[in-house]
Amino acid sequence: LNLSPAELLCKRMLRTTLPVSSHILNKEPHINLEQLNTKRLKAKKYYDQHSQHRDVFKVGDSVLLQKEKGKQWVPGEIVGKAKTPRSYFVKDEFSRVLRRNSSFLKKRLSNTTAHWRAIDFDFDDTVEPSPSVSSVPEVSINGNSSVPQITRTGRVINKPVRYRN
Repeated sequence: LNLSPAELLCKRMLRTTLPVSSHILNKEPHINLEQLNTKRLKAKKYYDQHSQHRDVFKVGDSVLLQKEKGKQWVPGEIVGKAKTPRSYFVKDEFSRVLRRNSSFLKKRLSNTTAHWRAIDFDFDDTVEPSPSVSSVPEVSINGNSSVPQITRTGRVINKPVRYRN
């Protein structure tokens, strides 16, 4: 290349006081496509190391969908696929049909609510009453007691001298 360092930096022929035709000044910049492609491949390699493939859902799949506000996940079922990529129509627990992106959906392994309903828990409902023992010492209401007052956190309350009697 017959370009000066300044021309390489600015990617054009620099203007001078010498008379030059305008088509020389507005030359296309020299682009090294080979270097550009290697840069792109390197960036793709590092991006693909940590990228994950999204789940593809079918109609009838049992899913968990994230609520619009908050991070709570509620059960739902895929009703159909929308025209836009990664968008699905989902029926929630109240039988409302919602449109959700796959980033707000995750596969549900099993019908957990039915599973928990099927389990029979046998608990003994008899409770033995325990004698009520107070671990907190009784505090006298009058302010003349020699026992210092203590806050909930355990700090001792010392009244200022002017308020002491």
